[in-house]
Amino acid sequence: MDKKAQRILAGFTCAAFVIVAFFSLFFIVKEAHHDCTGEDCPVCACIHQAEQTLKQIGTGSSGTAGAFAPQFPLVVAFLCLPLFVPVASLISQKVRMNN
Repeated sequence: MDKKAQRILAGFTCAAFVIVAFFSLFFIVKEAHHDCTGEDCPVCACIHQAEQTLKQIGTGSSGTAGAFAPQFPLVVAFLCLPLFVPVASLISQKVRMNN
């Protein structure tokens, strides 16, 4: 993978983490003083999920990471495959096209 593609991928990954963190934080702040309906409150469940997301981003660990770890190299290889497979075009094969 060339440097430019690595930088772009790193930028998108960083932006995704920042966006998820900010949206989780804004949701928690917005819904902090909601009217709770009791034990099975869906807003409380969403707030708890947002808190867990922020906690996982902060510590860098996840409970589900262990389940996904064996498939991770296959997913990365599948996503990066188009970057390494050469594209055959007339220009890359240096074919001269005469009229």
